[in-house]
Amino acid sequence: MNILSATSGALVVSVEYRLAPEHLLPAAYDDSWYALKWVCSHVLDQPHFEKDEWITNHADFNRVFIGGDSAGGNITHNMAMHAGSESLLET
Repeated sequence: MNILSATSGALVVSVEYRLAPEHLLPAAYDDSWYALKWVCSHVLDQPHFEKDEWITNHADFNRVFIGGDSAGGNITHNMAMHAGSESLLET
């Protein structure tokens, strides 16, 4: 992720989702969805959201990409489908 971030100039957020078999599905999907919603919550002017100051100051929220490989690719597809049917921003 460090090489990807340095080469692309992108801010990368890596999600450590819960893994099977210790945690059954949909735990990994839920963790990833909440992480994506957390990143997107940085655009809201709401004091009750726990925000990372560095992300708030350096991220370009007009250009958000999600990606993954292997199981992460499947989770990425699921997140894209979920984002198409449910809002990432809750006020």
